[in-house]
Amino acid sequence: MERSKYYQDYPEPVALISEKFVTVLEESRFFSDEDVDENITFKEFADSILPKWINGEDIHDEELLSEDDFSRILNLSIFKTNLESLRNKNLIDSIEDEKGEEIFFLTKKGKEVTNYFNESK
Repeated sequence: MERSKYYQDYPEPVALISEKFVTVLEESRFFSDEDVDENITFKEFADSILPKWINGEDIHDEELLSEDDFSRILNLSIFKTNLESLRNKNLIDSIEDEKGEEIFFLTKKGKEVTNYFNESK
């Protein structure tokens, strides 16, 4: 497996644990079956583990992430992969609002495609 493009963005212990989660998912065919970006999933795991590492928690604990946390990460990975796909097709774009949150919107092409499908109903 190739290292995530985000690997260097995290402390080594966090990156290694995140990489292990991604490897297990790769072996179980999650990425190919769900058509999910491994880099996005790696980042979601690392973002969830980093605060625990900062707080001094044992990130090698087998129960590091609850089942709900794990499911949330997988669902977010699927969602963010789909958003990125729409962005790459120039159907959506995003900006940051005054709170620093990303706001998505349809592009001109996205509106045209939406109108086409709405009219063909």
